[in-house]
Amino acid sequence: LSTPFLSIFLLLINYDILKKIWIEEKQLIRVWTALFIWMFISAFFSPVPETLKYSVKYSQYYFLFVAMLCYVKYKNLILRTYLLIYRFMSIIALSGIIDWIWHKQLQLFLMIFGLEASLDVYPRVSGFMMCPNQFAVLLDVAIIISFILRKYSKIGKKEFFINTIFMLTAISLSGSRNAWLSLAFGFLLAWSFKVVNIRKLLLIGMVWTLIMLSFPVPA
Repeated sequence: LSTPFLSIFLLLINYDILKKIWIEEKQLIRVWTALFIWMFISAFFSPVPETLKYSVKYSQYYFLFVAMLCYVKYKNLILRTYLLIYRFMSIIALSGIIDWIWHKQLQLFLMIFGLEASLDVYPRVSGFMMCPNQFAVLLDVAIIISFILRKYSKIGKKEFFINTIFMLTAISLSGSRNAWLSLAFGFLLAWSFKVVNIRKLLLIGMVWTLIMLSFPVPA
């Protein structure tokens, strides 16, 4: 269910690009729309009761196709989406650090809403996701995304380094060995594709090592 809603959301926040796609690819979108209209008409008159249900299910690909069409034609749209994901993950990383510093107070607050179970993994942190591994791997992805954003000057140096320190701290506090290995592999890929230079990677690696030694968490 998240696929069509996410596709629609991305199309709405990039409405200007959607209008350009409509002008440039009008014929293709009309044919694609006609195909799905015919699918619904056929499903409506089908003797098989479940046909309409599956037609609704597969209609998500209509929005997904239009969203992907926008992304293929406009690189800047991809970077804008990366920026949105990156800043959201920065908030998630900060929530993990807050959980580690003020765990008891936060747990008392969440008891009001019956959500205290989301912090049961303490002293490992999970940013309210209840799974430290998933939490940390998502932050791995956010750090790699930050390299791309920095390369294309979509974020400043200060924002890059501050958020990287927050994310590295949250990843370390998660106690996730899978995430640590994934991040090291991500660094290698980023360097091999020339997204980030070796000097910056060494600096980040040194900071990460210092953080892990300063805040040891059982894995």
